[in-house]
Amino acid sequence: MTNTLRPCESSDSATAQACDAVGRDRAQWAIARTLAQTIGRALKLVWRSGPGWTVASLGLTVAQGVLPLATLLLTKWLVNTVNAAAVARDFSGVGWVLFWMVVVALVTLLCSALSGLTREAHHFIFADFMHNIIQRKTVELDLEYFESAHHLDILQRAQEGATHRPMQVLNGLTNVAQNSVSFLAMLGLLMASNWAVALAIFASAIPGGWIGARNSIKTYRLYREQTQTDRRAGYYHWLLTNGLFAKEIRLFGLGSLFRENFQSLRAVLRRDRIRLMTRRSFEELGAEAFAVVIVFAAFAYLAYESVHGRSTLGDLVMFFMALRRAQGNIQGVFNGVTGLYENNLFLTNLFELLDLRRKIASPSRPRPIPRPLCEGITFDNVTFRYPGGARECLRNLSLHIRSGETLAIVGPNGAGKTTLVKLLCRLYDPEAGSVRLDGIDLKELGIEDLRRAITVVFQDFACYQMPARDNIWFGDIAIPRTDPRIEDAARRSGAHDFISRLPQGYDTVLGKYFEEGEEISIGEWQKVALARANLRKAQIIVLDEPTSALDPMAEFEVFEEFRRLAQGCTGIIISHRFSTVKMADRIAVIEGGGISELGTHDELMARSGTYAKLFAVQARSYQMNVPDAWR
Repeated sequence: MTNTLRPCESSDSATAQACDAVGRDRAQWAIARTLAQTIGRALKLVWRSGPGWTVASLGLTVAQGVLPLATLLLTKWLVNTVNAAAVARDFSGVGWVLFWMVVVALVTLLCSALSGLTREAHHFIFADFMHNIIQRKTVELDLEYFESAHHLDILQRAQEGATHRPMQVLNGLTNVAQNSVSFLAMLGLLMASNWAVALAIFASAIPGGWIGARNSIKTYRLYREQTQTDRRAGYYHWLLTNGLFAKEIRLFGLGSLFRENFQSLRAVLRRDRIRLMTRRSFEELGAEAFAVVIVFAAFAYLAYESVHGRSTLGDLVMFFMALRRAQGNIQGVFNGVTGLYENNLFLTNLFELLDLRRKIASPSRPRPIPRPLCEGITFDNVTFRYPGGARECLRNLSLHIRSGETLAIVGPNGAGKTTLVKLLCRLYDPEAGSVRLDGIDLKELGIEDLRRAITVVFQDFACYQMPARDNIWFGDIAIPRTDPRIEDAARRSGAHDFISRLPQGYDTVLGKYFEEGEEISIGEWQKVALARANLRKAQIIVLDEPTSALDPMAEFEVFEEFRRLAQGCTGIIISHRFSTVKMADRIAVIEGGGISELGTHDELMARSGTYAKLFAVQARSYQMNVPDAWR
């Protein structure tokens, strides 16, 4: 039999060890390449946020790296000049040295001040730049990314370091460059004295650099492992501090329970992080103590040389300062490299978010939206399950909504009613089958064009803590903010009357999130949401349980207005209130992921099927709860 083993599959131990070594080398090169790529991407972000600030920071870094050498040389000159002046009793030479030392000191202070100002200003600019990038990215991403715990973890990890980690990379590189320039200058001086001293100073910083790199990996791993726990603790904090849950928390006495849950989760986070910090601190202390011993041993050697006349007092002072600076510089280089490595690990979180790609995108050559709709909307054998879910929400569902008709969709909770709307708006694509407008698959249409052709009021509509006018204007921001159509839309939804009574009318901030805000009822919020939908002139109008908080009379008025608005448009109503549903042209019943019944109210009642039974149950329940005087 022919031996088919490849070299690294050999049973020979020596060959296997060699292959392991090759594998480790490749892994290290891969890590180095990844590190370089991540640092490169981070620096591109920094450069894009402010090229001028970046250049200024680098220039000041070079200056701050060179100035210590001038200080050392002037110090040596001063000590030797003072010795000579003491013998000759002439102070004139000392005065000139002091003058230049003052000049260098002032220039050093100026560079330090300018460097601090540059970094602070660039940091603010960069933070706003990164906020813009993350906001643009999150708006661009598909809805499924916000309905997945895994991707929510990615979003949280990315936001934790997005506004400062890339700047830390720039600062780390500038610190490495500054310390490298200073170290090379100090090394030149020390090599002129004794190469062994210079080598010892270099070696003294190696343990600290190695310990720092190892602890960076441990820190990154810990923070990544704790993402879920940290997000869970943050959720409890949000529950306790957000007004949305204030009533229930007080009514059910949940405050103490949520605080205890928050504290227990934070205790786990705190315990693990303090344990890591403690170990890291003691290891770094040992490495720094080792470096101090090496420095003073080298200084003792230089002092011995000076006592025996092999160097001057100025040389001794200069060499001591050079030793201390060189040791600090090489430690700074290693710390900077360690910091770059640590920031690189955390930056992978940011780029993990930025590298997410949209799954739902417009085609390169989108077809125009049919205007007006002629055939209508078709769901053809649609099967869909949410990403990561095991249950099929829709299974081989087929439904045709004729152009210009109003279709009501009813069914039990979780039957897939809202899922149909999400597919129609192309927030998701079906797993199988297709959704079409006038026979055109939605995947062939531009996403923005499609969504402009549809207006939807969801059950969980948004309550923007902003002026009432803006809350409605958001329905069509293409028109001016002061357009009279905004108030017309409010009148049609029934929101105009209560908005007019607010302290600043349409300029009143709704909600109590801000100090000047005015709280309104959930029913009033719904009327504002309906006005927002009314403002957009769309071909398809969808109401997904939008009137659940309205009284029967207000609901009747809303649907009367809806029928008027829907004239010439295609309307879809999702509701559990059959008194409203029966006003539709046709009614579809969803059960088991498909359409079980379809027809007018009278047709479905005549069939005595699911719809008729649900209608009878609701009518009987309503009659039981209505006072005799109202019947």
